[in-house]
Amino acid sequence: MATKFFSFLGTGKYVKCNYALDGIKIDKICYVQEALIDIFLKKGIKIDGIYIFKTKEATTSNWISNAKYPNESGLFGVLKKYEGIVNTIEAVDIPSGEIEEELWDIFDKVLGKINYKDEIIFDITHSFRSLPVLALIILNYAKFVKKCEIKGMYYGAVEALGVPANEIEKKLKLEDRNAPIFNLTPFVNLLDWTVESIVS
Repeated sequence: MATKFFSFLGTGKYVKCNYALDGIKIDKICYVQEALIDIFLKKGIKIDGIYIFKTKEATTSNWISNAKYPNESGLFGVLKKYEGIVNTIEAVDIPSGEIEEELWDIFDKVLGKINYKDEIIFDITHSFRSLPVLALIILNYAKFVKKCEIKGMYYGAVEALGVPANEIEKKLKLEDRNAPIFNLTPFVNLLDWTVESIVS
């Protein structure tokens, strides 16, 4: 059994924000993945593996380099600080999900990283198109087939700042960019309860 952090990496130009969850605030962060992992570690949650699912476009935009800040590291460089703390840090290439066959490929690749009785934390902040729905389906499927436990599903709500993403830097000082991270886990649990009620 292992606790694994899953996240999709997008192609956007992610502006630096201050992210907060459960009273813990992480300042001046470009990638929400870093904020979430830091929050979990501060809460004493041991993470055994970090798995970033990325398309070819996301690899160029935000894995190798930083789409918003060209002189700063992409997510690959950011995650290096967890070496020695987290056992596995792995990037998983996925297709863009533009056709049904690609969606099944994504399903297989995400499911393939889940082992029997793993505990999964899923960040869906930068999931694109239908991926948030697909992630929920995968997790519920893995729960029954691989007996995994969904420890959490989270979303970094930059839009809660009330400013269009391309205007955040112009309209808000960094100290005012306080974006909440929404804990969507209760909704996952509600879905579980609904399914169990129907079955019983």
